[in-house]
Amino acid sequence: MTQFKRRTGRDDGVPRRRILTGAAVVGAAAVAGAGGYEVAAHVGDGMRRGSGSARQFVSALELQGDRATVGDWPVITYPKAESNSYAIVSLPADAAIVTVDLVWVSDRAGAGSVRWATGLTRIDSDVPFGDDSVSTWQASVARAPTSATVLTTTRMGEYRVAPDSPASKLMVTREGTTSDDTYSAAVHLVGVVLTTAATVPLV
Repeated sequence: MTQFKRRTGRDDGVPRRRILTGAAVVGAAAVAGAGGYEVAAHVGDGMRRGSGSARQFVSALELQGDRATVGDWPVITYPKAESNSYAIVSLPADAAIVTVDLVWVSDRAGAGSVRWATGLTRIDSDVPFGDDSVSTWQASVARAPTSATVLTTTRMGEYRVAPDSPASKLMVTREGTTSDDTYSAAVHLVGVVLTTAATVPLV
């Protein structure tokens, strides 16, 4: 299991509200997310909503985690447990807000839901390196696919990023021990789609 620092409160299925955003998010509107997390992604002064054309795919080969293959495709496997992976990604230079989508498959057809949580840590020029106050976590509960190894895409939400940040840390967790996660088998992450939702002018 890949380890990283994550503050999400209790893991016993009790709803919790946690917001981990940096002080640089000025005037951000907090919106309640799935499973009790809070989200802060506000288009502020100087930002411009993008057309969604700036998109990148972070494959399982770029993620640190429990690697496997499904149909000759590399994947990260998440058992029915608290399991993690992460990648260091570079975003477009003018990106201010990005959306995160998980692309995944299940081991077998079956009833139940999977609880995912994703975090994005940015590097801000005025915040100490490694400070988790610039991390934002969001969660989503997705129904398991009705057919095995059929691709499923789950939208995790929007994340504020720093245009002057050289890289961001993308973290993906299956919260398999919570009451929301009722799918009994393993699931496999094929990759993560990052789409620029808002930009800022480059000086």
